[in-house]
Amino acid sequence: MGIALLSVSHKVANIKEIEPLLYKNIDKAFDDFSDVDGFLILQTCHRFEIYLDDEDPLSILKDYVHNRDIHKYELTEEDDAINHLMRLACGLDSIVLGEDQILGQVKNAYLLSMAKNRLTERLKRVFERAIKTGKRARKESKINEGPVSIGSVAVKLAENVLGNLDDKKILVIGAGETATLVAKSLIGSGSNIVFVANRTFKHAQMLAEEVNGIAVRFEEKEKYIVDSDLVITATSAPHIILDYNTIANLINKRKKPLLLIDIANPRDVDERIASLPNVRLYDIDSLQDVSETNLKKREGEIKKVEMIIKEEICRLDEEFKEMEINDIIAKIYLYAEEIRIKEMNTALKMINSNERSNEEIDKIIDDMTRAIKNKILAKFTEKM
Repeated sequence: MGIALLSVSHKVANIKEIEPLLYKNIDKAFDDFSDVDGFLILQTCHRFEIYLDDEDPLSILKDYVHNRDIHKYELTEEDDAINHLMRLACGLDSIVLGEDQILGQVKNAYLLSMAKNRLTERLKRVFERAIKTGKRARKESKINEGPVSIGSVAVKLAENVLGNLDDKKILVIGAGETATLVAKSLIGSGSNIVFVANRTFKHAQMLAEEVNGIAVRFEEKEKYIVDSDLVITATSAPHIILDYNTIANLINKRKKPLLLIDIANPRDVDERIASLPNVRLYDIDSLQDVSETNLKKREGEIKKVEMIIKEEICRLDEEFKEMEINDIIAKIYLYAEEIRIKEMNTALKMINSNERSNEEIDKIIDDMTRAIKNKILAKFTEKM
């Protein structure tokens, strides 16, 4: 058995290349790997990863890459795959260094595979250790201080483009986890005119109340776009929600430039909108520059986190050794029990076949116990 990883992330691909890989129905992913012993899938707005534990997991992933015609990817196994997961859980491998959101996403992926009974004991231990490591890194270092979410970096990007957001009218489309991070970051930046639109109006109301914003109905979003300086989209819709024709018609009604930041995956905004006059469109790939600044501020913390990862991998190795020893002990007991039953039946057969004197019975029992001892030890002395 071995662990292998297929990773397609912002390190090797852009959002346009990652988007088609994501499963809209996660059960389909589990069906595609139904013959594999251990399986876990992690999908985020800028990441697609599959972890396997099987006899030849690397070959399985190579076939998968070929069948899905994936051109940009990373394949790793064993120590490299485990180290990657540890770094990921600690926020070292994200667009936004030290982001907290990824730890929750790793945990949710782990819980899903657990619920579907698709984790081997080894893969289970790896992910449990990674989650512990991620928590420890955030507790013992400053890796997650400052703007450390896709949402907060999107707001930082908006500030870089528009300057102070105090007097800007802003529309947030979405009310899930990422949209919530966006809205909270906007309030932290001093913005005071925030509209929240979502397909489920109740969710928009809840988020708007939380950030002292105004909830608007999803079907009325165009009315608010007309007057907004900034629109940030972060929905989980499987399709475009702002198409080219809609925005092209709205531009004619506007008197000022429009900044659109799309941090959804699949994307919410038709990429052709970027060609419209007085419109600037940014997506997840555009957050890289802001993240570079973030990286420089936290470079000193990276070494602390890497030391934590090193310690936790050592602990994981100890767990694996203990698992191997326990497995060997269990096999010894099973093998000894098989011999005991076999020799006992042989002895009982000899005793019951004829009337035996006490001396003969004593000899049969002595021969039986010697046979048990010799057969158990023979298997191990042969290997020495």
